[in-house]
This record gives sequence, C-alpha cells and structure tokens, in this order.
Amino acid sequence: MSLRNAAATSPALSGALRRLPAFGLNGASAAMGVAVVGLIVAALGNPVHAQLAIVGAVCVSLSDAPVTTGRVSQRVFLAAVLSALAALTVETTRSHEGLLLLGIFCTGLVSMMTMSWGAWAGTVSFGTLLSMVLTMAVPANLGTPWQIAAWTAIGGFSYWIWALATAPLLQGRYRAQALSDAVAAMAEQLSVRADLLDTHESKGGLLAAMHLWLRGEATLAERFQAARVFVLAEREGVEANRHSAILIATIEVRDLLLASRLDLDIVSTDPLGRELLGRLAACLREIALGLDSFAAELLDGVPRNEPTDMAFSGRFDGIRFAPGDMRERLVPALYDRLANIAAEVNRIHHLLRCAPTDPILERKDLSRFVVPEHMPVAAVREQLHWQSPVFRHALRLSVAMCCGYLLAEALPWVSHPYWVVLTVVVVLRGTMDQTLSRRNSRVFGTLIGCVLVAALARISSTSVLEVCFIIAVGVAHAFLARQYWITAVAATVMALLQAHFVVPSAGFAVFERAADTVVGALLAWAFSFVLPSWERRQLPAAVSGAMRDLGDYASEVLRSSSQNLVALRVARRKAYGSMNAIANAMQRTSAEPDDVKLPTQDVARFLDFGQRLLAHLSLIRAMLAGHGSYFDEAIASARLRDAHDAVKQSLLQQGQGRPGSTQAECFDFQLPLPEKGPLEDPLPWLERRLAILKNDAARARSAADALLE
Repeated sequence: MSLRNAAATSPALSGALRRLPAFGLNGASAAMGVAVVGLIVAALGNPVHAQLAIVGAVCVSLSDAPVTTGRVSQRVFLAAVLSALAALTVETTRSHEGLLLLGIFCTGLVSMMTMSWGAWAGTVSFGTLLSMVLTMAVPANLGTPWQIAAWTAIGGFSYWIWALATAPLLQGRYRAQALSDAVAAMAEQLSVRADLLDTHESKGGLLAAMHLWLRGEATLAERFQAARVFVLAEREGVEANRHSAILIATIEVRDLLLASRLDLDIVSTDPLGRELLGRLAACLREIALGLDSFAAELLDGVPRNEPTDMAFSGRFDGIRFAPGDMRERLVPALYDRLANIAAEVNRIHHLLRCAPTDPILERKDLSRFVVPEHMPVAAVREQLHWQSPVFRHALRLSVAMCCGYLLAEALPWVSHPYWVVLTVVVVLRGTMDQTLSRRNSRVFGTLIGCVLVAALARISSTSVLEVCFIIAVGVAHAFLARQYWITAVAATVMALLQAHFVVPSAGFAVFERAADTVVGALLAWAFSFVLPSWERRQLPAAVSGAMRDLGDYASEVLRSSSQNLVALRVARRKAYGSMNAIANAMQRTSAEPDDVKLPTQDVARFLDFGQRLLAHLSLIRAMLAGHGSYFDEAIASARLRDAHDAVKQSLLQQGQGRPGSTQAECFDFQLPLPEKGPLEDPLPWLERRLAILKNDAARARSAADALLE
C-alpha cells in the first residue's frame, strides 16, 4: 500500500504536533509509525506485503500508550510477540473450521490471561485479539500461512523499533501532561468540596454527595498514579526534584483536604453556621483557582497571574458567635487546616518559580511509590481457578468469540464473519458496567463511522483514502481510553477502508458492517451473564484488605517515636488505593442486576467511616508536625500508644468494637471542644482527636462486619 501522500503531509503536521495534548500526540505518533512501516515495506516488497505489515503495526501500536520508555519497550515487544503468534495460529488453522474455532478459543484464553499481570496488559491482550481478527480478514490467496504470518510479524516488530525510537522524544511532554492533569484534578476536587460545604450534606443528599466525591477521588487516584509513573521515575536533577516536590505537595493537599471535613457537623446550618461554611468554601475555591492556573503553567510553561492572598488572614473576621458557643473555639482549628492546605499550594507556586534546594525523598525511595510492571508466570498460575475474575472472563470471552464466529457464518448476508467476532472482542468486558458502556459506544460510533465511509466512497483517489486511513489510525489510538465512541467511529473507518484496500472490487460493505456490529454487541451483552464476576464476589477480600491497610497506616501515624517518612507515605498510598478500589466497585455495581448488586448504602457507610479515619490520621499528622514541641512528650506518647492499640484491635479483629448506635452516631456532639483554642493548648485537642479516632475505628469495624456477613 502506497502511503507517500501521508508522508508528504508530515512536515506540515510537525508544528501542530507540539501543541497537541499528550493523548493526541501519542495518537499522532502511532499513526506516523504505521505509515512509516507501510512505506518501508512497500519500498522493499510490494503493496500486498505492505498491507500485511500494516495489520501487524496497527495491532501492536495499541500497546504504545503514554508511559515511560522502559514500559513502552516491554509492552510493545510483548504485543509484537503475541500478535505474531495469533496471526500464525489463524493462518495455520483456517483451512479447517474445527481447528480454527479451537485456535480462536486458545488465542482468546491466552491473551486474556495476560491480565493477571495487571490492568496495563489490557492493550496487549486486545492487540493480540485484534491481530487474530484482522488476520482472519486477509484472503488466503495472498500467500502461504507462514508468509502471511511473517509479514504481519515484520510489521509488528518494525513498529516496536519505531516506538523505541520515538518514546524518549515524547517523555517530556507526557511528563508535563501527567503532572498537569494531577494538579488540575486536585483543583477540581477542591471545588467539589467547596460545593458540598455550601450545601452542607443533609441526610437525604448524603449518598448523592458521596457518589460525587468518590468519582472525584477515583479520578484523582488515577491521575496521581499516572503522574507517579513519569515523575518519580525521572532521572536525578533540578527538574526531577522540582517535579517530584510538586507532585508530593499536591498529594499532601488531598490529605489535608480530606481532613477539612472533620467537625463540620458541629457548625450546624443556622445563619452563622452557613456563613462560616460559605467563607470556608470561598477560600477553597480560591485555592482551586490557584491550583488550576498552576496546572496550565505546568503544561505550557507560561506563568499565570500570581495567586491572591493565600494566607486568608482575616477571612473569618466578623462572625460573632454567642458567648459560650463552642463553635467560636472551632474557628481557629478550621483556619489552621485551611492554612495548611494554602501552605502546600504556596509551596507549589514557589517550586514553579524557584528550584528546590534539596529533594524531599531520595530517588531510590521515590521508586517505591510506583507500581512495577512485571510478567511473572506465577501470577498467571495464581489466577487459574474457578473463582478468579480474570480466568472467568477469559473463558467467557473465548466461548463468546467462537459463538460469534459460528453465528456470523449462519447469517444470510455474511461475507465478513470476523466483524461479529471483532465486535464481541471490543464490547465484552470484565464487568457489566464496562460492557454496557462499550456496547452503547460501539453501536453509536459504528453507525457514525458507516455514514462517514459512505461519504468517502465517493472519493476515487486511492491516495486520499490512504491518508484518511492513517488519520483514522491516529484518532482511534488517541481516544481509546478517553472517549471510546470516537475510537469506534475511527475504527469503523479503518476497518472498512482496510477491507477495501485488500479487495477493491468488493466495494464498501457499509450496511453489513452496521448489521454485524449490532449482532455482535447483542451477543456480547448476552454473554456478560455467563460466568459473571459480580462485584459482591470480590467485596470480602477488598474490605478485609482495606481494613488491613488502614491499620498499617494508623500504625505509622500513631507511633510516638520518630516516623519513617517513606514507610508512612507508602502505607498511606496503599490505604487510599484500597478505599478507592471499593469506591470503584460501588460505582460499577449500579449496572448489575438488582438481585446481585452491592448493598450501596452499606458500602457508602463503610467508605464514609474509612475516609473519616484517613481524615483523622491526616489531622493527627498535621498536629504532631505543627505543635509537637508544645506537647508533654510523656503524656502525648502514652495517648498515642493507647490510641494505636485500640485502633489496631478494632480494624484488624473482625467482630470487635460495636458501639451502640446512639453513641456511634452522636459521638462528635457528646464530646465537647476544649476550653482553650488549639494554638493556646494543643494537647486537649490531640486527646479529643484520638478519642474520636478510636470511636470511628470501632464504627468502621462495625460497618465492615456488616458487609462481610
């Protein structure tokens, strides 16, 4: 296939590529890589070989995501190997339908079992299945099975070389985008918290508010993890220290923001209380605006306006509570929490303007916060059991693909049976929620794509259609993890143009493509009820793991001796990760049948208590760091040890600590605020916080027991 026109446009695109967001730049790079592979093979071989090489390059390019160079090398190489094996399997079995079905089943099983290594293997497994499907589309008369598989493999490994060459050039942009996205997500979460303060969660709206907050927490966790991959793996130097310090400060903002929710039920909703909450919300919005401008500056390097008064001095003046109203003593504590958040944001501002003097943590310690990507065979063996969601989905998808192929062969209009199989592959996901989302996006996107191809069919120039094909490759790649319906549109254009290039006399099978997509989507939806992995199956292990991680984090915070900063941060990351996993499960269960759904209110109650524990621990950390020198060391150590033992017992021993409902629900109101403010005498405030922590740990244990039962 000749792609000279596509190559000719690349100089004109070079300036635009520098202004693309990271996902767009990654899509453009993938499209250029596929074009280069096609041009080189066409120059060395012939158009038929170029077509086969492009098939291999397209499949392998799916694993070329915005990650570090080392991860690109590992992912793309694995994708190239598995895609080549999938192509060889199809070509050597296609002459006998029974063997072909066996090949489809085995390819699906092997490719999906790679998910045992983690979610990162998703693009690798999908690329393998796509290679199988697209190889089925190649006419057998284009060569022997070994020749077809060989040229497909050449295309895949050629793209691997392209990915290795281009990944280092894109790292700077990827890193800036990941860090900017993390800071912007933190700014958005600050705004969400401000909105909740303005409305002050009522009992009736608590669940809705929880869903809104948890969605933000899930996004934040995803953005932080992406930023860790790039920033914490960066080589030593001034910029590396700056980026690491900015990310750590942003993570601290999340911790402090969570602590800002505590004691607000004391404020109440009378006019003075609403005024206090409104001013607190206004301050959070100002901080959010500052963070948002910093996110934009990280992305484009253009300094924004200086943030306004981040000290917030005098913002709570004018609020006069009645004599003896304990809320007056709470105002300094609320201001102190706000000041801690503002201090971290001011620190980010300083880091953007000046280089950090010393790294907060050593590079070897920072690497502990990055989830590694390994491919141990033992991880696959551990998933080979009937209750494993990975194994169940691998079986489900493999059987569904075989049924899709047989069904397509029986359809009266079929000439491309692999299209039904392809739709099953892209629609059938591991959970009902993901399957329904993919089903709707796939059908909608395919219909739009068919309309576009019907319009392109009027173009007689093959060169123009080839350029459209390359553009579709880039668009499909760029939006795969962002807006799947756009990927579905571009993938439909790709598939129909590819079929046209292979057999020009067959024209554009637009109506057949639309019909096959609807059939495949319905089949995939039906198979989502086969060997299902409902969220309730994984909940007991998730809850037990969350309680263990919360206990480990509490141990690190409550140790009276000098704290290990690295161990504390690692424990905190695990605790947040465990809570986010349960929150994600609660979001996904909404698409499941009513009789197997998680008890949403009970899960929300557990998450609420878990987040309260994280908030208490964050506040205790801040109190020890800010006022530690004012505490009587012997008394403070004794209080911390007592709280440590009580919290660990509640969290780690199932069935322990079930306070009465009245005491559990009204504890904050029954325990009055200390007579002196936190700046005058911080020890009573620490003792009060530890007492509430112990009570909330028992409440969390009670909520966990209810779920585990």
